[in-house]
Amino acid sequence: MVIRSWRKLLFTIIISTIVYFMLSYDINLYIQFYLFLILIIGIITIFVFLFKAIITSVTIRQLPPMWTLISCLILIVSMPLNYCYKNGFFWGKKIIEAAFLDDRSRMDLTLYENGHFLISSNWLVGVETFTGKYHINGDTIEFTKYPIVDNDFVAKRIIRKDKKIYFRLNDSFNYDTTFYYFQIDFDKNK
Repeated sequence: MVIRSWRKLLFTIIISTIVYFMLSYDINLYIQFYLFLILIIGIITIFVFLFKAIITSVTIRQLPPMWTLISCLILIVSMPLNYCYKNGFFWGKKIIEAAFLDDRSRMDLTLYENGHFLISSNWLVGVETFTGKYHINGDTIEFTKYPIVDNDFVAKRIIRKDKKIYFRLNDSFNYDTTFYYFQIDFDKNK
């Protein structure tokens, strides 16, 4: 009885972890809404099964198998660690934080001391995260991989002038300085 209740919990955690990683790494964007619903149901089910497993273990006075406990802990800890990794928590000190806003979306650019960058593109339906490495040469920031955001919206080389980072090239291959720029320390200026 105890083993079965803990195995149900472990199975639910495994399914929820798989769904979480599918959402986290943008696997199959067309079903993300359904994956999100499955994840919410999975999290609720985890709490219900955890409560039942603990009650069963206490009532029967039998501990669950150690491998089951360890597996549950590893899977549960992997989710916040993945979130931290994908959002730059382990990359060191931020040297530049900037934002670009338009009518329906927002892009945040973060440059880290160790040469990593993070671009979060928030739009009406979700968030996409892009990471990689960069080099700074004077006022030019050059990304090592291109395209940066799955298209040529952000140029391979971007230019910093004062509190703005210009990132979009126009048809004549000059930087558009009228609208397409990241505002450095945008959130701090409020």
